[in-house]
Amino acid sequence: KKTLKRHAMGWTANPSSTTPIFPGAESDGGGGSTASPDVENFFVVLGSGSLKAMDIWASSTGNNTRLGIALFINNSTTPSLHCTGTMENVSIFGGNRGHLFVDFTQTNFVSGSSLFNPGDLISIGLSKFGGDTPAKPQATLYYEVDETKLETNQTTGVLG
Repeated sequence: KKTLKRHAMGWTANPSSTTPIFPGAESDGGGGSTASPDVENFFVVLGSGSLKAMDIWASSTGNNTRLGIALFINNSTTPSLHCTGTMENVSIFGGNRGHLFVDFTQTNFVSGSSLFNPGDLISIGLSKFGGDTPAKPQATLYYEVDETKLETNQTTGVLG
């Protein structure tokens, strides 16, 4: 059975260069890591699946903010998927907010694979390729998971 899931992500640092930064953990406020992301910047998926979409908002953005969006899996520093898009200015919540909706099924705009396996640790890195730096980016990631058999490909601990 395939199920559509969502995962909220927030970046404590602002993407200001072509080097990707990773979302922070809710528990420790981490994030903004560039060269060496760690487990707190990822989340685990327990079934095979694929990314479907991502809705990105920034509390402020300027002109022509062009973002790079990249999927990282496990401990690879090379993204398995990447694309770019330009944020739109939207007047909401009393000011200009940046918005970008990414449809990962639009393969003519996406390079690489959006697929993942059971137990993979996945994360999204954001980078800036042009324009002004977006402030406090937040996103909702939508992905599909096959829940027929939940499992992990990682070494597990022992209960008890």
